[in-house]
Amino acid sequence: GGGSGHGRANVEVPPGDPVVSGGLSAQEILQVVRANLNQIRHCYEQLLQRSPSASGKLAVNWTIGANGRVTSVSIAESSISDSQMKGCVTGSIRRWAFPEPRGGQAVEVSYPFTFNPI
Repeated sequence: GGGSGHGRANVEVPPGDPVVSGGLSAQEILQVVRANLNQIRHCYEQLLQRSPSASGKLAVNWTIGANGRVTSVSIAESSISDSQMKGCVTGSIRRWAFPEPRGGQAVEVSYPFTFNPI
């Protein structure tokens, strides 16, 4: 249904490439991140309902296994202390499906998300 228009959430991904090592390119990672960004935005919208002025940055590290599935996710750096928000973000990323890395080589990704209320 409608909505009052406040509590809109803005999630920015950095203009540069994510830091990636292993069998996938930054572009391949970016495609999946962009396709799933609405999940991350949803996590932030839930946080804004709890504290409307919350903003900050989460740098997330994750590992993509040989089958393209995410095998581990951790928060590397965070200016957002809300544990529900962090759990929501890591839980979302854990479900993402990436292309299978070339050479069956696991991929390490480090990626910063920036969150601002609109």
